[in-house]
Amino acid sequence: MADVDPEVVTTAQPTKRTFKKFSFRGVDLDALFGSLLMSLSSSSLHLLAEGFRGMLGDEIGKGAYGRVYKGLDLENGDFVAIKPVSLENIAQEDLNIITNRLNTTNDRFFILSGFFTLLWNFSTAQTIKALSYAYIVKEYLIAVDGETLTIKFTPSTNSSYAFVNGIEVIYVPDIYYNDTGLKLVGQDSLIFVDNTTALKNVYRINMGGNDISPSGDTGLFRSWNNDQTRPDQPYLYRQTFGVPISPMTIDPSKTIITYPKDTRTYVATKNVYSTTRWMGSNPQINQNYNLTWIFIVDVGFVYLVRFHFCEVQAAITEIN
Repeated sequence: MADVDPEVVTTAQPTKRTFKKFSFRGVDLDALFGSLLMSLSSSSLHLLAEGFRGMLGDEIGKGAYGRVYKGLDLENGDFVAIKPVSLENIAQEDLNIITNRLNTTNDRFFILSGFFTLLWNFSTAQTIKALSYAYIVKEYLIAVDGETLTIKFTPSTNSSYAFVNGIEVIYVPDIYYNDTGLKLVGQDSLIFVDNTTALKNVYRINMGGNDISPSGDTGLFRSWNNDQTRPDQPYLYRQTFGVPISPMTIDPSKTIITYPKDTRTYVATKNVYSTTRWMGSNPQINQNYNLTWIFIVDVGFVYLVRFHFCEVQAAITEIN
């Protein structure tokens, strides 16, 4: 069982690390507009034209030719009234401009939280097409300085847009951070995973078992994927799969999973520790091959790899 996380190191030095409920730093339209919107003249009416970036508020009026809504032009801070118009009687040339602007391939944006850049010039449409996914979930661990977590979405250009379907914010204990330093594989230097570090989950794999949904996790609502060959990416190298062990292949009455006294149960669910993948007990066979997992990653990052171990075979009753 293993979960793999890259780290993004920054130079800022927050003085306090806490994990708090987040809130958007948005705009209170009612407070901003007040009575100003009620005195808008007809010359202030804006059509949703090419290049306009604004916020749509409550309805402020309606008539025979449509409805008018509160609006704020984010480019210059002007208060405006926005009138949606029907596309039925628009010339084809103008309609092409509008539909091109609404093309889903234009969803290219940045996501920032404090001094961390979470996504850079990211396109959901292109990523889904490349990976053949139906949806994408991005998971981050962010050290919060203070009591507010701010998340900012910014379109890459005036012709692109940003969107999100849902955001979850979960209080996470310090199970990944290490202020004393971790040794880099093959090197003597140390790297520190502290409150100047943000982590992004890349893979969380349940070896020898099935997928584990967030409801099957230990309160942190993590998802675990199985380690078998998947249509989009084969984790196991070649055709050597070893021997999977699960609750179906061991005697539950003789296998009781317990956590050490200094280990919290939220480190990983028992569903992870009850399955494994091994090479078998025949030395003539297992010395002639390797179990190898391959994970595709991005260059330019340092990756934190956490291994989970629990002996579940009844035949092994002593340490070592």
